[in-house]
Amino acid sequence: MLYPLYDYYYASDFTLEEILKHYIQNFYLRKHGRDKAEKVLYKVSDSSKIKKLFEQSLKQRVAPNYVDFGSVINEMIYFMFQSNSTQVLAVLAAAIAWNKQVNQYARLKNEDDVRNDTIKIFKKYSIYEEMSQSEYEGFKSAHIEQQFQEESSLTQKDFFDNQDLVIMLAAEDATPEIIKRKLEILLGKRAKTAEYLKIEKEIIAAEREFKEGLVNIVADSKYNGNKSKVTMTDIVLCDEYEEMYDEYHMKMEILHEKANKVGVCYTKIHDEVEKEFESSLS
Repeated sequence: MLYPLYDYYYASDFTLEEILKHYIQNFYLRKHGRDKAEKVLYKVSDSSKIKKLFEQSLKQRVAPNYVDFGSVINEMIYFMFQSNSTQVLAVLAAAIAWNKQVNQYARLKNEDDVRNDTIKIFKKYSIYEEMSQSEYEGFKSAHIEQQFQEESSLTQKDFFDNQDLVIMLAAEDATPEIIKRKLEILLGKRAKTAEYLKIEKEIIAAEREFKEGLVNIVADSKYNGNKSKVTMTDIVLCDEYEEMYDEYHMKMEILHEKANKVGVCYTKIHDEVEKEFESSLS
């Protein structure tokens, strides 16, 4: 059966490095092979764009998130038209490298927060893989549903509409009562994340528009509209490439600046929930 890898890894006790190894060995190799995996890891480690991101992070004392890593990866010609699973591998590798080369010394972000933020790339690209039910038992939301029938300000609609949050809280080994209380607090803060999530969707849309625009141009001019014949060389050599890339790069810089100003992400919201929950107990 197919399961979402984001939920699987979030519920696991793997470190980010262990997630990378597990993902390569159990899922990536069987689709793409060892040579491709090694090439992806090399491309990330040897990238001047990745190194520049690390330098900016250290200079500005700002920790990049999975969106930042993904955007830099997408600016590299090799990765522009790679599969989602390859994009995920590259982001994991970049985040691990940043954690070792920058964060280990600068202490810009808690390592658990680095892990939990980075694996959101699995959710962004909707990575599902075949695995057995027993492998997926770390994901605990199913048995919680009946507990939500008890008296609470939460409704069944709250449960079904916000299963991602329920999963996150269940992964912390909390009791159903604690999960319900934290979910109540968390739902009250959802509005604070709305602007950030809207910008994230704009970033994804900009990436898709840039890629699909180039493919369509080449397909129409060279292959009578047949997109399957378009190669990366065709795209890079097409007359419109530089102009479209400059426009795309400018748009991405504006969006990332907006996202940084908003400064809201689930890890920060989660910290606020913990504080409010602790206060409610006293």
